Amino acid sequence: MPGAQPDRGADGQAAADLDRADEPSAPSGQGAGDDATPDADDNASSGAHDGDDLVVHFLDVGQADATLLVQGETTVLIDTGRYQADDVVEALTSLGIETIELLIVTHPHADHIGQFDQLVDAVTITETWWSGATTTSLTFGRALDALERSGAAYEEPRAGDAAQVGQLLIEVVNPPVGIELTDLHDSGLAVRVTYGSFRVLFTGDAEAPTERRMVASDPALLEAEVLQVGHHGSRSSTVPEFLAAVSPAVAVYSAGADNAYDHPHPEVLERLQAADVEVYGTDTHGTVAITTDGHNWSVHTGW
Repeated sequence: MPGAQPDRGADGQAAADLDRADEPSAPSGQGAGDDATPDADDNASSGAHDGDDLVVHFLDVGQADATLLVQGETTVLIDTGRYQADDVVEALTSLGIETIELLIVTHPHADHIGQFDQLVDAVTITETWWSGATTTSLTFGRALDALERSGAAYEEPRAGDAAQVGQLLIEVVNPPVGIELTDLHDSGLAVRVTYGSFRVLFTGDAEAPTERRMVASDPALLEAEVLQVGHHGSRSSTVPEFLAAVSPAVAVYSAGADNAYDHPHPEVLERLQAADVEVYGTDTHGTVAITTDGHNWSVHTGW
């Protein structure tokens, strides 16, 4: 449970084979300028995929976050949307998802952990990763109650941990071991998912100091073809040195149309565009899906 040491079981391993890696390795990816095919098709269905393709669905959940990764029989969900809605559950139902092998909650704010309790009641969750940070919100309380009744294996991974979930390699790049959990953004989980040579980086609501710490720790672990833009495109995040380390071809932010925070902030969009990054947002494109065979990949919108 949050605040407790993770129970790795008798063999010291989590259900998703979570390992401490002093020197985590991942396949080097083809950039968009090589043989990859980052071509947009605004009329394609984001639910469509062939065979063993990985489809990364950046779900349109308003001013919140939820990203669904489906590869073969493997399903990973990163964050669970807003507490006032049920759109994440509806999306999984529409795609016929009945089991989530791994559910990652980056941090316990209500726009990231909001539908955790509904998901526990709607699907089977094999394992869940939380940062270990806590809040006093009613939404967090409902999520904690749901976690306790879910029967899911529970982990609080730290930077340097890595897990193989089906054919997906998931590497943890934040938070570092021993971090204080008082700042929910700074202590939030950030992970890179690799399939073949394709990599996508998720940093939750990590802000500038956290991004700079990740760069100082191991910039090679940040390299990715696709970046989920931190903190919904806020000016608090996506600092130049972090963006240079990631060097993405595509960036996707999750934000609600006409939201009260004015996300995404114009200076972030300008920074991305100046770096020749192709930018998509759920506020303008709806659900954004990226389909890849582990080498070539394409962007689809309009679901």
